[in-house]
Amino acid sequence: MSYCRFSSNCFRSDVYVYEGWNGFAIHVAGTRHYSEQPRPEPPGDMDPEKFVAYYAACREWVKAAELRPIGLPYDCQAFYFSTPGEAAQKLIELRDMGYWVPEYAIEALQEEQTEMDNAEAANDPS
Repeated sequence: MSYCRFSSNCFRSDVYVYEGWNGFAIHVAGTRHYSEQPRPEPPGDMDPEKFVAYYAACREWVKAAELRPIGLPYDCQAFYFSTPGEAAQKLIELRDMGYWVPEYAIEALQEEQTEMDNAEAANDPS
């Protein structure tokens, strides 16, 4: 399951985060897309036709954009964690360093950790 990809939010993510067979993986980009043209904005409602048009506009935007190095310490690195909470903490660290990290990815991992903690507490016989 992917929490976010480099293409998330019309290429406003410097991280690709997913749960794999060996835990939670975070891959950090080494470059970002830049353009004089503003990025397309997502539609304000859930109209499928508007979303299709938005994604098409994002594909066109990224084709015309220029790739530039990010220039932060963890460019092109990967991190692996055994729990969603550890992965969320790393994303917060990366965000605070200046990487573009979608907030919803952090929130989803934190929520998953809370659910795991609650399940463990419910099963604790003490």
